[in-house]
Amino acid sequence: MRELTRYFGRPFPKVHHVVSVTALVALAIHATSVAWRAGTPAVFVPEVSSIRLFLSLGGRPAFWLIAITSLTALFRASIGKNWKTIHWLNYVAFLLGTVHALLIGPNFVHLGVRIVSIVMAVVLVTVFVLKRVGDRQRARKKRA
Repeated sequence: MRELTRYFGRPFPKVHHVVSVTALVALAIHATSVAWRAGTPAVFVPEVSSIRLFLSLGGRPAFWLIAITSLTALFRASIGKNWKTIHWLNYVAFLLGTVHALLIGPNFVHLGVRIVSIVMAVVLVTVFVLKRVGDRQRARKKRA
C-alpha cells in the first residue's frame, strides 16, 4: 500500500475507491449490456449445472460477490471487524471474472491480453497469501 501511495501521490483509500467505483461502473455496464443483448435478466443468475459452465459464466457469481462486498463499504461501521472477511470475497470474484473472461471473453483471444490477465490473477493470489501471512506474524508478535 505504501508503494501505491507513493506512486499515485494520494492516500491508498482514495486510490482504492476511485479504482473500485470505476470497476463497479464498468461491470454494471457490461452485465447490463449482456442482459440487454440476450433480452433476459436470466444472465444475472449463476449457472451451477456443471463446473465448466459455472466457470465459463463465472461473471455471474462474481457480479453478486462484488455487489455484496460493495455493500460492506456502506455498512462497514455496523459490520465491525467482519468487514475484512467479507471484503476477501473480492479476491474470489476477481478470479471468477478472470476465468470467465479467459474462457468466453471475445477480447481475451489475444495472447497479450491473456498473459496480462493471468499475471494479474497470480499477483492477486500472491498478494492475498503474503498479506495473510504478514497479518498472522504481526498477530503472533503482538500476543508474545
